[in-house]
Amino acid sequence: MKKIFFPLLAYLFVNSITANPENQEQIYVPLNALDKSGPEVGQGIDTDLLAPVKFTPDGIQEFLKHVFDNPKYAKEIFPNNMNHFLQFIEFGVKTNQGREYLEQVIRLFRQKVMCSEYVCAREVARTSERLVALLEGFEIVEEKNSTKEHETAVKELCYNMFLNEFDKFKANPDSFLTDLSKEICKTLDSQAVCSKETSAKHIQNLIIRFMETTISKVLWSPDDGENAWEEFRILGESIYTLFERKVISREDDLNDLIKIIVERFNYFITIAGSEMPISFYEKARKDVDEDKFAWLNVEELEKDITSKKESLRRNLIQGQIKAQARSVYGIITED
Repeated sequence: MKKIFFPLLAYLFVNSITANPENQEQIYVPLNALDKSGPEVGQGIDTDLLAPVKFTPDGIQEFLKHVFDNPKYAKEIFPNNMNHFLQFIEFGVKTNQGREYLEQVIRLFRQKVMCSEYVCAREVARTSERLVALLEGFEIVEEKNSTKEHETAVKELCYNMFLNEFDKFKANPDSFLTDLSKEICKTLDSQAVCSKETSAKHIQNLIIRFMETTISKVLWSPDDGENAWEEFRILGESIYTLFERKVISREDDLNDLIKIIVERFNYFITIAGSEMPISFYEKARKDVDEDKFAWLNVEELEKDITSKKESLRRNLIQGQIKAQARSVYGIITED
């Protein structure tokens, strides 16, 4: 993948700076300098692996060879700090890169998620919220006129062939229609090939796969305290915003992603709920009871399945019982 990614990225970069003289100098975006809520740097972490990407051909190659490929990056850096991913996306927006660029970036960093044992919930919440905003810089909503374009192309082709080869049609209709059919197939195949890599639907599916892979590895920390609930809210709202903006076009896909978020949060409460403050549970249960999160109401695939909201409510109650037992008696009750 690296051998494919770098030449494409270098090509796009060279073309972008050639087209825009203002970009002749190196470009990099230290996101944590702009975002005060950025990830914290843990002790003992190699700060060279956290340095902002320099968007020059040499800078990108340096990043891929010595940062991205470093074994520590997947284990220690990326799960807790996704700034580099956001920097690549933001660079694409600033330099008007197309869908091909976005595809390569998402594929590359999705591989890194797959190599990680977990991803920090706080960081995923921050990244997903920022990603939703950045994606507006790319044309990734499916155009509704694609079928109309096919109809127009076929109509023009038929018109021109009948106009220019009408004598052939009269002399040998079967041969003419065979040639016409072949030309129509060529036209449609050509349009399909051209749109395969750049179609909005292709990018939408890739974004869904990236979010699914990432959310499936989300892990909250008891150290987050009440902020864990806020991170949960941001994750759900980010996914729901993508649905509202039609980046996620099918409600079934939305349901799958929300289901993963809820189940990961339930898992966190099951294994670490006793360590959470009582105030966390009071806030969470109040928000659920008052129906503050519309995305929790996405319908299940089957009516007989326990809803996401009910599943979450039950786990919050069980977690609060454990937390109260630990707070008062210093023990954890068994289920």
